[in-house]
Amino acid sequence: MFRIEIPNPFLYVLILCRVGTILLLLPMTGSAQLPTKVRIIISVVISYLAMFSVPLKVQPEMNNLANLFFASLSEIGLGFLASIFAVAIYYAIEIGSQLIGFQMGFAIVNVIDPVSGNQVSLVGAFEALVAMAVYIVTGLYRPFIAAICQSFKIVAPGSAILLPLFHPLALKAGGLVFFLGLKIAAPVMIALLVTTFALGIISRTIPQLNIFMVGFPVTISVGLLFLVLSLPVICALILNNYNTALKVFWQVLVSAAQ
Repeated sequence: MFRIEIPNPFLYVLILCRVGTILLLLPMTGSAQLPTKVRIIISVVISYLAMFSVPLKVQPEMNNLANLFFASLSEIGLGFLASIFAVAIYYAIEIGSQLIGFQMGFAIVNVIDPVSGNQVSLVGAFEALVAMAVYIVTGLYRPFIAAICQSFKIVAPGSAILLPLFHPLALKAGGLVFFLGLKIAAPVMIALLVTTFALGIISRTIPQLNIFMVGFPVTISVGLLFLVLSLPVICALILNNYNTALKVFWQVLVSAAQ
């Protein structure tokens, strides 16, 4: 009969808290498209393998429920801080998409985002799928999973020092959300600004022309055209920032171990 043995349940709980938090925040494993049971199974399996692949010992004071509780909170916090830039990238894409959709006239056109399960703009759902495709096609999930397993060699479960890391990381992640969002939206916004300026000149030159009837389809067409043309730039930005998120992941681990 097949049996799964957990030689050290306290150690396994701590590993599961860190792994589960990180996987919940990463793009692919944290997607709402992935059933909850599948996400739980992935977290449980990776945590189980990490427990045996890395020679670790729980500190003696962790072997009671009170200390285990606080150590688990520390592991959840470490997982959140290590993944905070990956979360910031998603929200940056959402903000950039909302700016584009508002300028194109799609502000009231909402669909269900398959990544988060929430209602977002039409452009937002499209760019969320583009970001997911970049993450999967480039194989970025592999170094993230490898980093999760290697993290236990750098920071032993329950020994992370998080307070000095929270403030600078939160500021950088918040800045990334707006800065990257503006970068993503910039090409389309500039094109639409020039288009609006040109339509204003036309309306002054030809007053008989109903600029609202003409301007709406022109604005949508120009917006979609430049959205497609800017896709290589958007993909490069997303890929570059995912690589930055991976570097931040390692930096957080090294800082938390000190």
